[in-house]
Amino acid sequence: MSIQRSEYVLQNSEGRRAGSGAARRPGVASPFAPLIERQARANGVDPGLVHAVIRAESAYRPDAVSPKGAVGLMQLMPATARRFGVVDREHPESNVSAGTAYLRLLLDRFDSVPLALAAYNAGEGAVMRHGNQIPPYAETRGYVARILRDYGDASITPAPVSPLYGAGLRLTDDDLASYRLIPARRR
Repeated sequence: MSIQRSEYVLQNSEGRRAGSGAARRPGVASPFAPLIERQARANGVDPGLVHAVIRAESAYRPDAVSPKGAVGLMQLMPATARRFGVVDREHPESNVSAGTAYLRLLLDRFDSVPLALAAYNAGEGAVMRHGNQIPPYAETRGYVARILRDYGDASITPAPVSPLYGAGLRLTDDDLASYRLIPARRR
């Protein structure tokens, strides 16, 4: 099955395109919206997905710095910034350009929105080490679930998420079924 770049969007169970999530929700106005829309389209990523990632990563704060050293709107780590030629990680244009390019790379590599998000959070290696599944880290599973809920709309919300377990959410493949880009391979 071949997936064209422009087809990387969530679809509900009837095959209709899901809304662009946060980008079209009331109250999400951001001074960075035009920049986000432009960079998302330039990299072939749904702007709603980029908005959802930015909301989760930095809450639209270009000066956000994580305890692990990620910086800016899309929380670029130093190695990711170097990989995409970014000198100033706090510069919104550079940050969003590299972040959306990285998201595009992950979507192409994993052919799955949930796996791309897991890789964005935990790293590509972590996803690959866990058999191209979302790693069993509470932070990563919660991150993926939160972004998918923010990105999606009511018509594509997955089955109710499993109850909270201590530090995070526990997800199963069934919870993510409505977010698959390609049919899951049966073993």
